[in-house]
Amino acid sequence: PFLSLLFLYTSNNISKNMRNGVKHTLPISTSFNLFKYINISPSFQYNERWYFQKKIKNWSDELEILETDTLNGFWAIRDFRFSTQLSTKIFGFITTKNKKFRHILTPTITYSYQPDFSNEKFGIYSTLETNNGTEKYSFFENGIYGIPSSIKQSLLNVNLNNNLEMKINNGNGEEKKIKLIENLSVSGTYNNAIDSLKMSNISISMRTKLSDKINLKFNSSIDPYELTDNGTKINKYLLESGNLGRLTNLNFDISINLTNPKVEKKSDLADPEQLEYINQNLDNFVDFDVPWTLKFYYNFTYNKPTLDSEIIQSVNFNGDINITKKWKIGFRSGYDLKNKDFTYTSIDIYRDLHCWEMTFNWIPIGFHQSYNFMIRVKSSILQDLKLTKKRDFYDY
Repeated sequence: PFLSLLFLYTSNNISKNMRNGVKHTLPISTSFNLFKYINISPSFQYNERWYFQKKIKNWSDELEILETDTLNGFWAIRDFRFSTQLSTKIFGFITTKNKKFRHILTPTITYSYQPDFSNEKFGIYSTLETNNGTEKYSFFENGIYGIPSSIKQSLLNVNLNNNLEMKINNGNGEEKKIKLIENLSVSGTYNNAIDSLKMSNISISMRTKLSDKINLKFNSSIDPYELTDNGTKINKYLLESGNLGRLTNLNFDISINLTNPKVEKKSDLADPEQLEYINQNLDNFVDFDVPWTLKFYYNFTYNKPTLDSEIIQSVNFNGDINITKKWKIGFRSGYDLKNKDFTYTSIDIYRDLHCWEMTFNWIPIGFHQSYNFMIRVKSSILQDLKLTKKRDFYDY
């Protein structure tokens, strides 16, 4: 009898606290060309969840508490999302006597739609009156596979990517290609499902190389709506008064790399994907074949989300130097021109032990002041490439 009571109590406890359900997902997508030059990629995703418990909430005016009734049974709740993308490429050419310019514009238009599944016809949400007014809740809000969104979406996103190249004829029949702008992107989103402020901020970003040693990139955000005198955004476009928008953020970076050009790493021990990842992320590794590296960065940030503006400037540098063929010292620091203080500073010592690697990280100043010593096994790929994995303070 005791074991029967214990089993009954345990099974009732488990069934009361157990969350269960079944989820089905059906994604459908395709891609085709329209008029040969326009690529269209529609997609549709259907989700269905099966739940075996439903919770109904009621407000007790007498006790002033929220009461919940749990019903056992079977309920299938569904949601779906539709999206489509249109993209193409537009080429422009200008030719002079010794120079050729090519401009590539890649416009992309994406539309996505998702209804408001809190509508009563879907049977997923309900409302109740409490002392705080009308509240919305879902019958399945603690479901193991979640619940459909109560936010309607009707989003139209427009993105314009630009690339500008120049070819110079050196007179010997050979042409040199120069990328004037690697990427210039302008994007924005319009949400037709909301009542006001439907337009998002306009994002503008660019990156390019001024030379083999100097990289330039910036990104900015422009708010298309007006502000009141107290800094409140109102549903009136600045375009109506002759302005494109209001600059709310600008981030500008210049980096100077004084290191010799990186030589692509090759190894018979790595598969193509691993080797591609390593070559694309060489800054994440310590290369004992390179005697020294030195990089400088200048960052300028301007923020003005409402009426008050802020400017932040900093100069940073990092690098490393080989003491011997097996020992390398790395360093990183900088200076915040606004706060007149040093930025994150660290000193790293690396020792290549062939099959093993040793790292010592010391952060002498600042909030993250600490040191860390580690010896670990090196992978066979890194042994072959003479590389050691770097670590930062947030990795420890």
